[in-house]
Amino acid sequence: MRIKKTISLLLIIILSIFVLVVQARDYSLNNAKVYYKIHEDGTIDVMEYITFNFNGEYHGCWLDIPTGNYSIVNPTVKLIDAEGNEMPLRFTFDNDGDNYRITWYCDSNNESRTFKIEYKILKGLKVYDDVAEFYWKVWGSGWKKELPALWTEIELPERINDRSDVLYWLHPKIDGQIGIKKDYKGITSYAKSIDAKQWIEVRVVFPRRYLSKSLDTNKVEIINGTGKDKIISQETAWQRSDRIKAAGSKIYTITSLELLVLFLFVVMYVEYGELDPKVEYKGIYKNSSSSGSTSGGGGGSGGGGGAF
Repeated sequence: MRIKKTISLLLIIILSIFVLVVQARDYSLNNAKVYYKIHEDGTIDVMEYITFNFNGEYHGCWLDIPTGNYSIVNPTVKLIDAEGNEMPLRFTFDNDGDNYRITWYCDSNNESRTFKIEYKILKGLKVYDDVAEFYWKVWGSGWKKELPALWTEIELPERINDRSDVLYWLHPKIDGQIGIKKDYKGITSYAKSIDAKQWIEVRVVFPRRYLSKSLDTNKVEIINGTGKDKIISQETAWQRSDRIKAAGSKIYTITSLELLVLFLFVVMYVEYGELDPKVEYKGIYKNSSSSGSTSGGGGGSGGGGGAF
């Protein structure tokens, strides 16, 4: 009997330790830096640097890029060590019809790791008669962890000579900024305190003349007609809609207490035909609010990643 009790106690201890280990296993994101280089032929090279903090033992990570009218090709994944050296990692690249998934394998245990994911986008650029448009979700809504900081750079095919040549927007309304790089070679943006499942997108419009005169329809999406005025009108409409939503958040909604008072008011009036006895009424209001953006139409919608 004593032996059975001892074995049972050991099993309980082992199970408890296992549960504690499982519960302690988790990861978080430190920051991400994403660089897009748009070439004269309209193809786009991408470099994503994502830093994970691992608490416990992990064996790899993945990045999802939803499918669309564009193509994702030539992926590679590397581990960046503390000295900045790059070590190629084993990875797989799949397309299930809904997502491109890059999965890489790297053992990690109670440490921070920075990974460099590279790939090329074909037909990710829309080209009109007057302008070219790069409209992309630089951070997807599929991430289940918050991101403290996100830096993004979009290098254009030609240096910006006139600031009025380019237009740029950062969606949605978040704690962030977007502007022209100091060297005038492109657009840079920064966002912080990005909640889990929150997408971030950048929209950049630049002159058609920055690109080659002859373009391959396998590399860019060519749209007949002008596009600049349409894009401006769309952004203006979204901003107007956001302002209306903000104003709507100030509309007061009636509370249950007010409904009760109103009900008693009606009953007394029907019963007595007058408002007696006297009732002192003080309105109590609840402020209804909403947040978000009416946009969200950038390429690469969705997206995300994680660790295993």
